[in-house]
Amino acid sequence: MTHLCNTSDRARRHRTFIWFLPVALAGVCGCPPRREPAPPAPPPLLSAPAAVAAVNDNVAGITEALSGGSLRVTARIHQDDRLRRYDLTGKLRFLPPRHLYLDLGHTLEPSAMRIGSNDEIFWVWVKPERNELWWGRWADVTPAATRQMPLAPDTILPAMGLAPLPGPQTGLIGPIPQFEGSEYLRLLYTATTEAGGTWIQREYWLDRYPPHQPRVVIFREPDGRVRMRSTLDDYEQVGDSPVYVARQIEIAWPQTDDRLSIRMGRLTFKDIARDSRAFQLEPERVPIPRDRWIQVGNERR
Repeated sequence: MTHLCNTSDRARRHRTFIWFLPVALAGVCGCPPRREPAPPAPPPLLSAPAAVAAVNDNVAGITEALSGGSLRVTARIHQDDRLRRYDLTGKLRFLPPRHLYLDLGHTLEPSAMRIGSNDEIFWVWVKPERNELWWGRWADVTPAATRQMPLAPDTILPAMGLAPLPGPQTGLIGPIPQFEGSEYLRLLYTATTEAGGTWIQREYWLDRYPPHQPRVVIFREPDGRVRMRSTLDDYEQVGDSPVYVARQIEIAWPQTDDRLSIRMGRLTFKDIARDSRAFQLEPERVPIPRDRWIQVGNERR
């Protein structure tokens, strides 16, 4: 009888050990890793016509003057083999397609730099060290004419995402969509050289995610070198409008190693007329001597 009891106890202990073994091993080895859910697939790239419409409709939605009074700008500009750095604050006024007022300064120089334009003319002045103003007519503008200008207006508006994509009136051929790479839709625009060849003058890299706006804008020279490159980040909706504006913009001119960093503050819409003084070049209000005015593409005036 005792022998049977001992045998039963051994069998019971054996069954307990067999049951406990996997539990113990699980405690030593840990639980199997939990499978994380796969990330959602990115949205498909827009077609070229849909992408162009997304950008152009965004600019067309600016029906009143886009206005902001809390811009922060850092400029690194080379002049006479010297690197000059400016930390500026300023204000922006913009009405499509070309009414622009970008006024930058600091405590000792309230209007150290200004970029302005309307439908007829554009102008740029830089007061510290240079004390010069460049101006010209849009009807006469060419990349060659504005190449030597600081902050050329024909590149500033696209660089800030405040211009529609090139249309037939620009003389450029495009858009030519490039789908390689999965992050951006690249739209190329070509120009014709005097010899009849073609070259890629502009590139727009559009975000595949809404609101499908430019993330990179590149202007090129006929020899393929980059004239200007801008990156646009932190797009934000303006109020409850359908308009989105990049709040962080980095602009670089690789050939001169000049750079401009713009941080937008809060933007709103204001009822500012196109004939406002902000969009006019009034000689009596310009702090640059008249003999320091340069007409773009022409001799100094």
